[in-house]
Amino acid sequence: MSFQRFRSLLLPAMCALLCARPAHAVLDIENRGPTLQAGAFAMRITNIGALGNPYSNVGRSFDPSFEYPRGSGIEGLKSADLWVGARRPDGVYRVSGGPLLEWRPTLSPDDHVREALGGQLGSQPDVDDDGDGRFDEEVLNGLDDDGDGEIDEDLGVSAAQKLYAEYVDDRPEALDYGFSGGEPHEALHLSVKQEVMTWSIPGYDRIAGVHFSITNHGTETLEDVRIGLFTDLDVSAAGESGGHLNDRVHTIPYAVGYNDGVSSVPSVDVRVYGSDLAVPYTKSCVGMLTGAATVLSDGVPGSGLPVFGVVPLSHTVDPIAVIRKHELVDNRLDRYISGPADVSFSTSYFALDLPPGQGGPPVFDLDRYRAMAGQYPGPPSLEVTHDYAALVSCGPFQSMAPGQTLEFDLALVCATSVDSIANTVQLAAITRRGNWISRYPDTTANLIGNFAAGKSGYTGHETCYEAPPGVNFRMDPHCFQKYPVDSDGAPPDYSIPMLHGTCTWVDLDCDACTGFNGNETQSHWADPARVPPAPAYRAVPGDAVVAVEWDNSPEVALKAPTNGATASPVRFTGYNVYRLSDWKRRGLLPGPESFQMIASFGLDTLQSQTPLGTITNSAIDYDLIRFGQRQYPIGRYRFEDRRVNDGFDYIYVVTTVGERTTTISPSLTYVERFESPVLTSLDSLVSPRSEARTAAGQAWVVPNPYRAHVAWERPPVAGDTFGRHVDFMGLPRAKCTVRVYTTAGDLVAVLPHEGGEGDGQLRWNLISRNGQDIASGVYFFTVDSPLGQQRGRFVVIR
Repeated sequence: MSFQRFRSLLLPAMCALLCARPAHAVLDIENRGPTLQAGAFAMRITNIGALGNPYSNVGRSFDPSFEYPRGSGIEGLKSADLWVGARRPDGVYRVSGGPLLEWRPTLSPDDHVREALGGQLGSQPDVDDDGDGRFDEEVLNGLDDDGDGEIDEDLGVSAAQKLYAEYVDDRPEALDYGFSGGEPHEALHLSVKQEVMTWSIPGYDRIAGVHFSITNHGTETLEDVRIGLFTDLDVSAAGESGGHLNDRVHTIPYAVGYNDGVSSVPSVDVRVYGSDLAVPYTKSCVGMLTGAATVLSDGVPGSGLPVFGVVPLSHTVDPIAVIRKHELVDNRLDRYISGPADVSFSTSYFALDLPPGQGGPPVFDLDRYRAMAGQYPGPPSLEVTHDYAALVSCGPFQSMAPGQTLEFDLALVCATSVDSIANTVQLAAITRRGNWISRYPDTTANLIGNFAAGKSGYTGHETCYEAPPGVNFRMDPHCFQKYPVDSDGAPPDYSIPMLHGTCTWVDLDCDACTGFNGNETQSHWADPARVPPAPAYRAVPGDAVVAVEWDNSPEVALKAPTNGATASPVRFTGYNVYRLSDWKRRGLLPGPESFQMIASFGLDTLQSQTPLGTITNSAIDYDLIRFGQRQYPIGRYRFEDRRVNDGFDYIYVVTTVGERTTTISPSLTYVERFESPVLTSLDSLVSPRSEARTAAGQAWVVPNPYRAHVAWERPPVAGDTFGRHVDFMGLPRAKCTVRVYTTAGDLVAVLPHEGGEGDGQLRWNLISRNGQDIASGVYFFTVDSPLGQQRGRFVVIR
């Protein structure tokens, strides 16, 4: 049996069992769930160890899995599943992940996928949002992590959008689950914190950055730990059923340079060859990021479909292994090494349409572990098209003690072609590397430049190192050996004790370029442009009008001091209002290009913006003062859109516009313009409605005639099947019943309506009382209420 056939039998059985059992936890796998969509793509995020939408083919969820371009219906991923394998104390190798639902959230009703948007109050990176003297100490988990009585108030979101989830591998529901194949799940007792993020800046908007933080919460040490992501990349056109069967595999190597500046250590004299001139030590901090990405394209030449890939980027390295690599101590510490000293990955390929062991993926834990170790057979050739999956893995980590955490970073990427995705892969590597910043107090000014001044971010001191429990040794914290000093005698001994319970700033990697100018912290997944946040807003439908109201939170957020000192380089300039009224689509929602800007408001009118003061409601009082700015609630600004029709469906988005001026020279500057992304969902849909009438006989149908396949129609797609509708307007202000008949007098539908509260509109999805789509033709309707009866007719043109 092929793995594809095995999976087709497994998923419906799992879905049926899940539907039959009472819900014990919030499994974020249902329709219209958390979606990463601030970039050029849409990706479903779950809290069961799977990225993408693994249930799209069994009818449980119709959300996009990895759709690019967003709104196109073109998919590039079935799911990407986290695998963690290890040898337990009893010598048995087990893997958590593989079968879906081995990873599950806890019983807490709040333990679901959470969303944060970059730049918003409480989520700005390297900003002390809550004024407690610390930076970004909270985790996006709905808890008060820092004990100050506030929840998720100082997060540090360095992307346009981040989705966060936590889950474990030892829930009783998973241990008791009857997985196909007969192998029971045996837990390794692991907890996972999962972060997935994207950006809205062109180029970066095709990157989904992924960070896993995996902790051993059990009581036993695990050995030979490996971490992997089993990525079932499938390239399929909208509505295509077999497109995933003809994928082609490409390996895209990358090498991208970086330049951090020059590190200078004036106190170290590196004169050589008998020179009498003092030469202070300097080092140019340039380097290369290298690696390789796995990319899948459609196997049909000239199909024009985009390509999708996975880029392994980083994982935990063991500090003691790094110390031994640079020979800062002798081999007495070798027995304490628990992981590698360098970042490295392996990639294995499998064809899901082949049997296990004959090119197909493994289905049992021991074989999954062998696959992560590169010891399980894949397909004989990658030149033949198949339904391919790539397993990217790292390790082994020799041991993982109770309480120990391992981290694993990668990116999922997309682009229009194999050639263009190479640039996206490079941007993913640069973004994950991030920037060096100063998070901790620096050494005193008179010691700056002294190689022995090791307090945070000077002369290479980048790590505050604490020896593991039971391990005490001596080491030179400055790694003086990195300096090319000409000496006839033995090098000086600057070693000091490294103790458990005491944190000492050291140059762990023996590199003066990691930790200089006071910057000791590498902030990963850096925001490339600091895009301004969107305001909180709402759309309120009325009779032939929609009122869009929002707050001024972006104006306050852009005034926040960065890292307690410098102001944000992006200045607020205004707001744009967008409306979706063109419903041509292949996916669940049309892409951002279908949204029309209907209004623009700014602080000035230099760019043809309407003055912001014209929509400011001065009667709304402010809530509080933050960063010296008054923060007003939703309602501070109000715009009324009267170019709407009752009964039609609309979605509104309010974005923030900002600018940054960069000075190239005294005579040359340039201005960059940024705008928050267009983020929305079907749940924000509004429809203007007519008010109920005080007398009978005033009802009508909109649209009349109804015509299929027009711009304003919501055509049925998976997940939004019944979007088509007509509306009965002007219904009486009373309880009434609308009946629809054919011209032959056959009853088609009975539609009750309660208009006593003033709602004079009733929506009908054009489905008969027998559950069938109605045909083209002329239809009659009656409206019966205590105020009287009315008859009318309308036309449907399919």
